[in-house]
Order: sequence, then structure tokens, then C-alpha cells
Amino acid sequence: MLDVGRLRFFNEVARAGSFTEAASRLSYTQSAVSQQIATLEAELGLTLIERGTRPLRLTDAGEVLLRHARSIFDQVATAQAELCAIAGLKTGIVRMAGFSSACATILPTAIATFVREHPNVAVTLTEMRPNAARSALRAGDLDLAVTYEYPPAAPAHDDGLQRVWLGDDHLVIVLAVGHRLAHQQSLGLEHLQAEHWVSAPHSSPAAEHRRHLEERCARATRRLRAPRALRGQQRRHDPRPDRSRRRRRTNARTDTSPPPPGHHHTPARQRHHALTGT
Repeated sequence: MLDVGRLRFFNEVARAGSFTEAASRLSYTQSAVSQQIATLEAELGLTLIERGTRPLRLTDAGEVLLRHARSIFDQVATAQAELCAIAGLKTGIVRMAGFSSACATILPTAIATFVREHPNVAVTLTEMRPNAARSALRAGDLDLAVTYEYPPAAPAHDDGLQRVWLGDDHLVIVLAVGHRLAHQQSLGLEHLQAEHWVSAPHSSPAAEHRRHLEERCARATRRLRAPRALRGQQRRHDPRPDRSRRRRRTNARTDTSPPPPGHHHTPARQRHHALTGT
């Protein structure tokens, strides 16, 4: 009998075309994903993926299984939706996920309100990066996810998910009080081309924030080169007063108030959504 859990791993590998990318989306290690696929192939007695190609390609058996797997996921999701409608939220479970700061701020309050109104419904909350949460929603492993995206470089909205906009977080530049630009009310990236930046390495979970900043730098001015503007190594605290620091606000609302001293709005923003499957 086919294991639906392993089918979900297989579906994500097929979508990503890479074990590494699938593991990142699912928040698993690459070895764990590879083991799940190997176990599925052993159970079926068939090779499903040609591993010597980049990107990975499915065998004929893999193509057949993928077609049926997606049909199975659709049927499971439909059954869950119909059963939840019958229950009328009197019983059951709601599986939620969110990125780290949402799990620490807006989601606990929202869950507490929901539980008061529906005391017999269990709620689970998993910390999950946006790409992994979207994949889990499409696979039917989640009911709702709070994610973010950086416009205009946002994922396509034709992915079978329903989006509800929650708010925009403006990004700010954090400067020492004595910095030569600290008196400015707003700054563009072109003003900061000579500065050293603190940023996450490409291999860290926060690498997507760095990629967004690099893209903004590239669009801001040809003179602002990402390798100069961003330092990938993790650093200890640097006491020099002219060192620039970047941080992301964690409140899930549009902030129109003036920034505190040493903090300056930039044109960049992070857009928050609540996602559900359609």
C-alpha cells in the first residue's frame, strides 16, 4: 500500500527538481528526503527518479505516480474540507504554520481568540519558513499559514492558494547615533553605497532576506555592488560608531509613525499574508 506521507516527499522532489531544494521547502535534511524516496522506490520495486541529471528527471514510472499522487492529494483535501464543514468547527484540528516572528507576536493572540470561540477544536502551530509553508499547504499538510514576501519579487499567485493580505512591514536602516547620515529622515540605498553591511550568510535560514537586499541594491544604482555592500561572514559586535546595521520590524501592520533616532525608513517593505488552500 502506498504511504501518503512518502508520496508528499516524492511530489515535492518532483516539483523542485532537486533533493536539496525539496528538503529546504519541507524543512527536512536532504538525507531524510533521500531516504523517504529510496524507501518508496523499494516498496514499489521501481526507480522513480533519474538521479544523474540536473535538474532531476522522473522515470516513466515516476511520471505515472506523480499524476496519481496529485489526484490523491486533491481527494484528501476535498474530504477534509467536507468533513470540517459537517463538523461546523465543533471538533477537529486546525494545522497552522508561521515564520519565526509571527509565531512570537501575532499568531499567539489570534490562536487564543480562536480557541475561546471554538474550545473543542485543537490548534497546532509550527514554525516554518514561507517556501516550506506554501509547499505544505499545497500538499495538504497545513490548513493555514502566515507568510511574507518581498514585492515585486513575489511568488506567482496562481499556485492554488488563497491569500489574505495582513499588512506591510517597512524595512529600516539602523545607524549609530553619531553616524554622518543619522540626521536624515529617510535614506535610499544609493546613499549607503560606501557602508559596510551586516547580513546573514547565503547558507543561513535568513538568506532570503539577504537575497532581497542584494536585489534592491542592484536596482538602486549600478555603483552599489552587493559584494561590497554585504558581508556574508557572521560577525561579533563591532563597537565602531559608523558601522551600519539593518533590522526588520516584526510587527504585522503598516507602520506610518516616524522611526526612532538612528532608524531610517527605506523604500523596501515586507508583505504579510495568511494563506489557505483553495
